Amino acid sequence: MNGVAYLSWVATNDNWQTYDTYIVTSDDYGTHWSKPEKLSTVSGTGADEIGDYNWFDATPDRVAVAWTLRRPGSPASDIYVRTAKVGDA
Repeated sequence: MNGVAYLSWVATNDNWQTYDTYIVTSDDYGTHWSKPEKLSTVSGTGADEIGDYNWFDATPDRVAVAWTLRRPGSPASDIYVRTAKVGDA
């Protein structure tokens, strides 16, 4: 994993009416980054917990990202997790 970096974040295109979680990777100490990949499969709604609960962990062969997201029509946020083999993220 020497020189490998990951970055995840929450972003919006409509003034926080909806939001999604993204990830990028770098294998050259952050000099160049991959194209952003959207992790969330459905956009979240509600601005009460945006970005408050995001987790990230990596081992030499796996990476995991966890985040909270309130799906449309849901009264509360749920926790979502995506994992990938290093190099596939």
